[in-house]
Amino acid sequence: MKILIARHAEDKGPEFKDEKRILNSRGVEQAKQLADIITEFDPTHIYSSSLTRSKQTAQIISNVCRISFTENDLFDEQKSENDLFDEQKSENNTKENSSRGGYIVFGGAFEGGETYKELYQRVKNAFGWLKSNHNNSSEDRIVLVTHGRFMTFIISIMLGFKPDGFNLAIENCSYIIVKISNNWRPQLILPTSGRKYI
Repeated sequence: MKILIARHAEDKGPEFKDEKRILNSRGVEQAKQLADIITEFDPTHIYSSSLTRSKQTAQIISNVCRISFTENDLFDEQKSENDLFDEQKSENNTKENSSRGGYIVFGGAFEGGETYKELYQRVKNAFGWLKSNHNNSSEDRIVLVTHGRFMTFIISIMLGFKPDGFNLAIENCSYIIVKISNNWRPQLILPTSGRKYI
């Protein structure tokens, strides 16, 4: 089984509530370019987070690849109060939860939101959901359209460590391909054709 994990295309930004952030015109073009790359991957399944920017990216991929996509909120970005990150909320909680010089630190929480420990558990559940729904069929080529922080966590889980003190700067429409062996051991496959990947 192979899984192509991609970050959604560029959206109109944080002035919109998280669930309502839509792709901007550049993001639409990014998603079309990503879809062209993904046709070469020849996906059998496409999954998306339930947030609009991911669903719009997945829909463009779906149209090009002629395969429908399924949304699942297990693949959503970290949830904060009102699903909107507000830097003015509880400076101490934000510092504890979100960064140590830009790196993930387990502990604390966005006020009223999901802690990194909770996100880590949700991402583990999402990986478990993929395992139970695909049974590691060698025929399955899965595309997962998600978010930067989710990608950081799922990659760390696949590689077998907690992302404490670790972070990936993941650009919009960057992607990585993971090959899963029969014993569910992952192997990263980095594209070599000069295409954009993390």
